[in-house]
Amino acid sequence: MISTPLKNFRLPHKEDWEWYQDWYIDKSNQFDEVVNKDKHHDSTYDEDGWQYAVSFDGQFSGQQTAMSYVRRRRWVRLAQKKVFSSEKKVQAFKKQRQTAISAG
Repeated sequence: MISTPLKNFRLPHKEDWEWYQDWYIDKSNQFDEVVNKDKHHDSTYDEDGWQYAVSFDGQFSGQQTAMSYVRRRRWVRLAQKKVFSSEKKVQAFKKQRQTAISAG
């Protein structure tokens, strides 16, 4: 299993996207239908957002047992699409033009 520290995770297209908020542990199940299309997920978590199982390909649950050898939790950070640079240029041009007209 490959793990990437949260501080090192980058947007794949940073010229088009920007972070909308900081990282948080998802305990709401709001992304379950998008992320967890597999049969190994029961949508329950413990109070810290962990799920437990015998193995990573096993059935996960929010209940830790003596047979729980692995655990996981989901971190989420939302991103939003940036205003395109051409739109920024148009906005800057309009502002510059408005300043020039009011100064003239």
